Amino acid sequence: MRKYVLALSTIGALLTLGASTGAQASVQTVRPLATPACADNCFNLSSLAYGEHQIQSAVIKHDNGTGGKVGTAMALTRATDSSPNQDFTGGFVATVAQLCTTVPSQLSPYICNNYGPTSEIEGDFPVYEADWSPFGNQSGLCVGVAKAVPGENVTLRRCGQSDATFWVADLNNAHIGYTPWLNGADNSFTHPQALTVVHTKWGKRLRLHSLNLLTGNYVANEQMFTLTFGVEL
Repeated sequence: MRKYVLALSTIGALLTLGASTGAQASVQTVRPLATPACADNCFNLSSLAYGEHQIQSAVIKHDNGTGGKVGTAMALTRATDSSPNQDFTGGFVATVAQLCTTVPSQLSPYICNNYGPTSEIEGDFPVYEADWSPFGNQSGLCVGVAKAVPGENVTLRRCGQSDATFWVADLNNAHIGYTPWLNGADNSFTHPQALTVVHTKWGKRLRLHSLNLLTGNYVANEQMFTLTFGVEL
């Protein structure tokens, strides 16, 4: 699957697809962080629960741009412009509608049935892969899961080999600039499996958990994420 590194303005436009449903963009124009080598090609993912200064990071001991492998854990860590563990390039893959109409489908039946062409916004949910790219160099290792089940650790996986590295922006539940991200391999019957930050003794780890709708149909803060791009100047 070919990927495209998109400008912030383009991604922002894609994430506002379906605005008629009341969804809001999940891209923020605050001052983000990345290594200078990655700069505007990199994006930072942060959560509503912990704020923009805790961003997605590969959990690799020496943090020197090497050592990433399949199974490397993912976490939110303190944002800095000197950590290649935090460098990720955003690859827009397609919309859910486009991936669900290929033969065979490139997303799970649950995602296609609930977010595909017959959904309220006709499948215009953008789908992404996040490639770990230390110092701007794409590694071919993407953020994903070994299997899309509740409690599964989010780890680095081989890019493009399965729908388990695809993430769907759930615009139906976007709110104040934050959006849940659903795993493309999800085969749940009721509640989709969403990216979730969990506070553990090892830090703020990323895992899959069922989408947690609270009173008023708001999603739990631990499952709401936003994107920033570039390097802090």
